[in-house]
Amino acid sequence: MNLKTIHISNMPIECHILKGRLESEGIECYIFDENLVWVHPFRSVAIGGVKLMVPEDQYDKAKQVLQAIQDVNLVDDAGSYAMEDAVNGAMEKEDEILHIKSILRHDPELLDQPEKIEKKLISTKELEDLITAEKQFLKLSQRDKTPSIGELIHELTDFNFDVLKNLRPNPTEYYLEKEDVENFTHQKKDFGIVSCPHCASTNVRFDDAIDYKWDIPYLFFSLITMVPFPPIRHKYHCFNCGKDFKVKHHSNQNNS
Repeated sequence: MNLKTIHISNMPIECHILKGRLESEGIECYIFDENLVWVHPFRSVAIGGVKLMVPEDQYDKAKQVLQAIQDVNLVDDAGSYAMEDAVNGAMEKEDEILHIKSILRHDPELLDQPEKIEKKLISTKELEDLITAEKQFLKLSQRDKTPSIGELIHELTDFNFDVLKNLRPNPTEYYLEKEDVENFTHQKKDFGIVSCPHCASTNVRFDDAIDYKWDIPYLFFSLITMVPFPPIRHKYHCFNCGKDFKVKHHSNQNNS
């Protein structure tokens, strides 16, 4: 098998990262001279660096993948896409999925009326799968989570301490799914986007305040307890500019 060098670097880790990317495309990869560079990093230039090599008949495909990485593109069998456009498209699709889930949880009757659900980005098959998953979620949410006295006595006398399972009787995925949709509802109430009034970024989250923790109630409780009291006010926090802000009314307006 004839090998051809496709990338040279003074850092072995860089070759390993590219090797993993190429192998994900079904391209065989081999790294040469990395051990010498690990032992004697300053000899990397003298030996011509660490070489990433691929079979000669796969060189053109590998070159295309590396060029796409350099151009910040994504490549698949259908073609090449700008990574930013692909990521934005995926985020818009995920927002639509969370939007539909939020609607279904506010109006479960729509589970049996999929034709009334508006969709733009997801396919009919994806909507069917989503509805199936939401029906299962609804069943789990309606489960009786209160153990009987007999069950408690039995589990408490069991050395395996299985009584702890009654604290979270549903699968972990149920709670993760529940939290995702609840956060989406807080973030985009009435399906409008909350943006920061300081920098207009939409990278915000409704949680404990950070900038407003040094207020009178905070200091008062800290003095009484003699320990720093945790933030007690909830506001939106912008991860772009670091500011906290309040939204008087959740609406479709970008700024409040």
